[in-house]
Amino acid sequence: MGSLEWVSWFNHNGLLEPIGYIPPTEAEENYFRQIAENTETWSHFNYTTSTKTGAIYRETG
Repeated sequence: MGSLEWVSWFNHNGLLEPIGYIPPTEAEENYFRQIAENTETWSHFNYTTSTKTGAIYRETG
């Protein structure tokens, strides 16, 4: 098996214990899906700063 074939097999079929016995490509897809979901969840908040030091106000809208 050539090096590139092995890398492809490992990324798509290899199960890694530290990431929950799933292939690296699946872990990557889960990561980016979670980022997208969090972005959608928090995108409706607008944060503005106040003239007071350290104060942040959240405006929904």
